[in-house]
Amino acid sequence: MVFVGITGWFLSEFPVYNKNIANAINSNNLSISIYSKLTDKKICETWSWIINQKDILINFQQFSKNELALHLRMIDKTNTLVLDPLSIYLLSELNLIELLKNIFEIRIPHYILDELMDEISFNYNNHINIKQNKSLLFSNNGEICYHEISYEDLRKNITKIEVLKNQIQDNVIGISANYDNNLIEKLKSILHIGSVQTFLNTSCASSIIVCDEFIIRKVFKFEMNIDSINSYSLIHYLKLKGRISNEQFYRCLYKMVAFGYEVIPFTCHVILQSLLDFDWNPNNIYFRTLIQKLKNPNSSHYEVKRIFNQFWELLKIRNLGNDKINEIIKVIKEI
Repeated sequence: MVFVGITGWFLSEFPVYNKNIANAINSNNLSISIYSKLTDKKICETWSWIINQKDILINFQQFSKNELALHLRMIDKTNTLVLDPLSIYLLSELNLIELLKNIFEIRIPHYILDELMDEISFNYNNHINIKQNKSLLFSNNGEICYHEISYEDLRKNITKIEVLKNQIQDNVIGISANYDNNLIEKLKSILHIGSVQTFLNTSCASSIIVCDEFIIRKVFKFEMNIDSINSYSLIHYLKLKGRISNEQFYRCLYKMVAFGYEVIPFTCHVILQSLLDFDWNPNNIYFRTLIQKLKNPNSSHYEVKRIFNQFWELLKIRNLGNDKINEIIKVIKEI
């Protein structure tokens, strides 16, 4: 099999992308996992950096209601989910891994376990044991960006990583022996090993792959006719089946929007939840990010007006008092 089209175009254009990483990722011309591979960074480090960058988005790519319905039917027919590296870190951040393990057989690319163990060991030896902050360097738009992590935040992050390691360590999979070695080596030379293990996995044929990188999903669909879904479809499924409450669903959505996940549909209830969870403080990052998204010039004027009107009606029945409502309105106007 000769890889042309998407992958060939990516490889020929990468020198340009290296000068403008934000535009490359935002336009789906560069995947986060491939960027991680090319910069020799762990995916967990790259994902953590990207969700803290306002100018870099994780784009699921717009999909129709019909495609969402197809994803939901696919999930309903399987007992096994194979999670790619980005979906693992997102679902862990949303505290959904244990829940998913109780519903499905979960399979994880072996790369992730290796990465987590290395991350734990490295940070204990080089930062936590000596109480030292951690600095990461990334290139964006030709500039070197510093991502500083304090010792206190690093300890919290490593604790979460240790929890995730314990959750997944018995669920790892490798690459199936059913695939040609030349094909595997070709893929590994182009894509991240975590992606290759995800899509060419040893799990059962009826398993569903969850992948949050549009370009990776596209490569495997076009080149090998392997289908996959994204995390939003999975979270939507959990809500429809009553596995998570509406409040939990809204919480997942406002966090995803704040992390930079694009094309996440949200309603007035998601905005309201971002206030409820922070004692009606409109200056929290989640509420502000949702309002910023709504006020984006590319947003539909009719849709924005409809959501704001519904949000206003929800506020009025909460008996918040004029001072708090005026504070919320002031913040909305300032954004």
